[in-house]
Amino acid sequence: MFRNKSFFGSLEQCNPFTISTGDPASNLHAEGKGSVNLHVNGKFLSLENCLYVPHISHNLISMTQLLKDSIIIERLPKEIFKMIISHDTTITGQVVNGLISIAHTEPKALISTGDIWHHRLGHPSNQAIKMFCLPPFSSMCETCMMEINQEDNEPFFNCKDIKPEHTDDTSDVHHLNTSPFIEQAPQISENPDTCHPENHFRIKVIGPWNPTLIKGDIDSENILPYSRRPKSFVLSGSADPITYSRAVSGNEFSFWLDAICRELNAMQKLEV
Repeated sequence: MFRNKSFFGSLEQCNPFTISTGDPASNLHAEGKGSVNLHVNGKFLSLENCLYVPHISHNLISMTQLLKDSIIIERLPKEIFKMIISHDTTITGQVVNGLISIAHTEPKALISTGDIWHHRLGHPSNQAIKMFCLPPFSSMCETCMMEINQEDNEPFFNCKDIKPEHTDDTSDVHHLNTSPFIEQAPQISENPDTCHPENHFRIKVIGPWNPTLIKGDIDSENILPYSRRPKSFVLSGSADPITYSRAVSGNEFSFWLDAICRELNAMQKLEV
């Protein structure tokens, strides 16, 4: 019987059933059944027909079940027992309060620092980091600083607003509800590969992962001709983006948004 769900290599959930302990007030309830993989004394031990009992005080292994699997148990001095599972796997334990206690490696999740998660997730903002209940990063990293300094010191295009200069009509700019940490992200319907160099775009940085379409007069200092648009804006078919922000700012926006959402959902479910 195990209380740690993380020990189970496979687990079938079931309707809870009662396990009698001799004290009616302290009966236990099993909520699943499966196989357990343990790392003991540098060796891996696989146990079948294990019960998931979340409220048990200690993980318990049945000695009679071990003996059924042809495991040899030897008693050594000082209340130490040795279990020989195979020619290369031996587990030792000492009697504590009437039970043989076996040391094992407990699985742990390393939360790490916000700066490390900032790198792992493709340099998102603190707002996006907090959506995953992760610690915020402390300072701007070297990669983000390089993005700021590249392309004639244009701002970091983690998120932006884009509007054609040649018209006030915003019909060719669409809003799309995206992932939980991207409120609105604009997409241009025209193909950047076929548009003319004289078409200009106004680019205004609002803040990481929180773009909102800006309407109003053209601000000349924020005008960039197509030929001077940052490389991170247009994604080529042969090269994948290296950050989430680049993926959602190119002409392959829909494809990469779907891929990013699937990846983040998998991370939330601990599938990766």
